[in-house]
Amino acid sequence: ASLDRIRRDIDAKGDMKVSLNIRIQAARIMGANKIEDRDAVLKLISDKEPRLRLAGVQSLSKIGFGKQKQKIMSLLADEKDRVTFYTNWQVMRRLLSEKEIKSNLSSKQAGLRYMSALALMEENKFQLDDALTLAADKDARNSKLATFWMSRKRIGRTSITVKVTERNFKDKSTV
Repeated sequence: ASLDRIRRDIDAKGDMKVSLNIRIQAARIMGANKIEDRDAVLKLISDKEPRLRLAGVQSLSKIGFGKQKQKIMSLLADEKDRVTFYTNWQVMRRLLSEKEIKSNLSSKQAGLRYMSALALMEENKFQLDDALTLAADKDARNSKLATFWMSRKRIGRTSITVKVTERNFKDKSTV
């Protein structure tokens, strides 16, 4: 397949002669052959069809972000399809340095903060200070994730020992 044909197939949105499957395959061919056409990738990850967005992200994992990292990350952060979202943060985890991912914890985009937290958790690089900041996040999904992480790490819990006598707490008890 020629590069022009691949680009034409990717751009064939609404063309009845080019099926969705052909567009998906064109995106995959682009990634498999490491064709660095990030404009085509941007079109794919902006598409309304989640399978095309997924194919675009999979291609992106092969060619990297290039100079359009911020624009691409911004698009990836707002993903609603769960499979594509999972792939998005896995690709981010693989392509960005730990420092870059940590810096995204303070992004204006809630989705990017969420993806960054997941990526850091996956690598066991998420720290207590990250969790405390994210627990106060305005976005409920982020604060729940941080709170859940802290509960799994048993942060914020204390052990209490209660000593009681046999008389059903009628006598003095010690805590």
